[in-house]
Amino acid sequence: MSFLAPLFFAGLAAIVIPILVHLIQRERKTIVAFPSLMFIRRIPYQSVERRRIHNWLLLLMRVAAMALLVGAFTRPFFRVDPVRAAAALSGAREVVILLDRSASMGYGDHWARAQAEARKVAGTIGAADKATLVLFGTGAEEAVRATGDAGRLGAAIDAATVSSDATRYAPALRLAQSLLARSALPRKEIVLITDFQKSGWERQEEISLPEGAVLTPVSVAALETTNGLFASGRVVRTADGGRELRVWRVYLRAAPPRG
Repeated sequence: MSFLAPLFFAGLAAIVIPILVHLIQRERKTIVAFPSLMFIRRIPYQSVERRRIHNWLLLLMRVAAMALLVGAFTRPFFRVDPVRAAAALSGAREVVILLDRSASMGYGDHWARAQAEARKVAGTIGAADKATLVLFGTGAEEAVRATGDAGRLGAAIDAATVSSDATRYAPALRLAQSLLARSALPRKEIVLITDFQKSGWERQEEISLPEGAVLTPVSVAALETTNGLFASGRVVRTADGGRELRVWRVYLRAAPPRG
């Protein structure tokens, strides 16, 4: 243990104050009335009792309070071994990979980019680490649970496919919260890989990650990509070689930018 302000230890001299209080405390005297003091000689009065400490517990409490006050001002701290500190920072990790496989991920190269990002995370998993792959759309499911085998993770990522589900973030984050809460590993991480559809949040969700957990968002959406909304549609009748055809025409418009 070391101290940032060791000079404050000089304040320990204040411990003598409660000791003096106990030694010079006034004793109660009984007054006896005499009719005349002419035959009484005045002599110096000395009391042995007044120099004795009667309440040792109270004295020790006062002395301890003074010592603790002085100790607080010295600002003690413990030196940490840099090697141990580095080991703690590089300790085993509990990693949850949340891979969005909703229908919007099928646009362009979103899914290929998402798989590539997931494989990057899988490549960082060490022998002491544990990683869980969670595929989510409307719901969330574990594809691989708590493994340190990067090859197994990579195979599961390659085998995953895009679904027809909508995007919902809350079920995936709740599952990740549950997995990390049960983990005893010192470092906890969540990697969220998605195109961040605004519609993924239906309402305000109360999700609290464990203390110290780190959430890393990874977006695979192209910056120039915008959502499209169904504006209207109608059936148009046309003739083709004497045959009557009915064509369904759909009109789309750009959606507001995603938040």
